[in-house]
Amino acid sequence: MMKGGLSRRQSDVSRRSLQSVASTTVPSAGYEGRGAYREARAVKCVRVLVVILLIAAAAVVTSLTYHYVRQNERNDFEHSYTEAVNRLISVIRIRKDSMVAATRSFSEVFTTQYRDSHYNSTTYSDQGWPFVTMPNFEKQVRGLMEISKGRAFEFSPIIRENDRLAWEMYALDQAHVVNASQEQIAEGIYMKSEDNSVISATGNYPGARYQGLFSPVWQIEPTQTNSKAFLFDLRSQIDRRRAVDDMIQFKIPTLTSILQLVQDAGIRPSAILFSPVFRDLSRVEVVGSTLLVFNWDVVLEKILPNNIRGVVVVMSTNTGQSFTFEINGDDVSVLGEGDFHDTKYEKHEVTFHVSLGKEESFVDKANKAVV
Repeated sequence: MMKGGLSRRQSDVSRRSLQSVASTTVPSAGYEGRGAYREARAVKCVRVLVVILLIAAAAVVTSLTYHYVRQNERNDFEHSYTEAVNRLISVIRIRKDSMVAATRSFSEVFTTQYRDSHYNSTTYSDQGWPFVTMPNFEKQVRGLMEISKGRAFEFSPIIRENDRLAWEMYALDQAHVVNASQEQIAEGIYMKSEDNSVISATGNYPGARYQGLFSPVWQIEPTQTNSKAFLFDLRSQIDRRRAVDDMIQFKIPTLTSILQLVQDAGIRPSAILFSPVFRDLSRVEVVGSTLLVFNWDVVLEKILPNNIRGVVVVMSTNTGQSFTFEINGDDVSVLGEGDFHDTKYEKHEVTFHVSLGKEESFVDKANKAVV
């Protein structure tokens, strides 16, 4: 009986064939998987690289924008600062010129009005000077004070030792004209001692250029806040004396160094501007002076716009004084005596000199400001 089927040899061949097919099929599936994995990994790498490039580009753009904005801000700052400083210097000089013009013009009034005058009473003198009093003084100087932003306006005659007694008698007689009390005028020309008490002025001061010479305050506006100033000898105080003596010698307007006025409780740098009054139009003999008392913070205020803030001004003199101011728009504050500017901004420092005109800019009276 015959049965169908494969022989053993055929069976072995068939199994080997199946194994061969299987072995060729499995490796093919592995290669495709690894290819897909590599492709996915490459896509991820590209994505990461794109993100990194975008971040880097954003960082570069941000950095460039930051530096561009900073440079623009720096340029705007320097431009605004330069404009502010130039305006500050210009207005300070204009205001200084206004003060000089105010005192000079009123000095001219004294010279022209009293150049040919003679005092009527031989009890005092037969000459007009120094026995002169300007009528309606307060009304005449009020407008000048407003224009020049002054704090007080004064007239002071030059009194020589041999005219002192006669002039003091004249002053007592004219006390009502200048709105002074006779009790105060009766004390005569005075000075302050080291303990701040009132004593008779000597007119002879150590190291003074001129001896036996007095410069008493005779007329002043406003009188309400300055009544104690009547007959105070300006030459008895060294800073005022230097300015008076320079004025007499050089026959030009002079400026004191920085003063602290007795009326001010806190630190408030001030100064006095003197202009000579001449006996006649020949301008040879100085017989008195007109004075403008002012505060430096008033000179610096209301110059810059309100958006300009933190401008520091250091004012110094050749006598070694220095005071620091800070300007914030219209307002000015005194930071104190000394130089308090921030050294980080020294490259922006601008130095200029405040003189009373090209002919008056001698070193002894120069004031300097550093912005």
